Amino acid sequence: SVAEGIVSYALGTDTGDSVRKPAAYCGIVGYKPTYGVISRYGLFPFASSLDHIGCLTRSVKDAAIVVNSMKSHDEKDMTSIELKDDLLKNIDNNIKGKKLFFIKELCEIENYPDASDELKEILKNYHQTLENITKLGVKIEPVNIDINLLNALYPTYICLSCAEATSNDSNLTGLIFGPRGNGKTYIESMKNHRTNGFSPLIKRRFIIGSYVLQRENQEKYFLNAKRVRKMIVDK
Repeated sequence: SVAEGIVSYALGTDTGDSVRKPAAYCGIVGYKPTYGVISRYGLFPFASSLDHIGCLTRSVKDAAIVVNSMKSHDEKDMTSIELKDDLLKNIDNNIKGKKLFFIKELCEIENYPDASDELKEILKNYHQTLENITKLGVKIEPVNIDINLLNALYPTYICLSCAEATSNDSNLTGLIFGPRGNGKTYIESMKNHRTNGFSPLIKRRFIIGSYVLQRENQEKYFLNAKRVRKMIVDK
């Protein structure tokens, strides 16, 4: 709808990539603000330590306008922060002297021995964009990150997000609100609701989350994932 110009902007939630990727696929801007900039009060949670509210727009300026109007500290969201920066104020300023970096291991074609033509084209366009930005006076530096840490990103995300989703969504019983499941007992009603009410993807995430939170698995999976996240954040 945003890409077609039916609406000026849309809101979305981004836990792993659910604002940025859809925007990229549609050729529009997907902006995921810093954690806590937009209050999540009223949001249906997935993984609380990773959920962000973001926006989808047709320009960076539009994204700044939308987030400017939404950002504020909210006493009803204990994770919200006060961002006093005016995102629109400096949007057209000269960017000469600014600094950017990219992760070398992720962005160099030699690290993808079986790269498809599509991936080659994506990386070619990416580096062309970096070259264009460099011409505007921005200093761009490649940064190396241990490949083992990079390989740990996805399993760490899956482990933590699924665990949090399993906990957050345990109230979706089909009894206290929403559509009700069928059954002669409340156990049968819950089983019916949770079997038929969720897609295979969501059920798989709930199973993973339940598994890593089991007492005998917590140290090996859940707590180790939290330790690895700390390493990733520190890096």
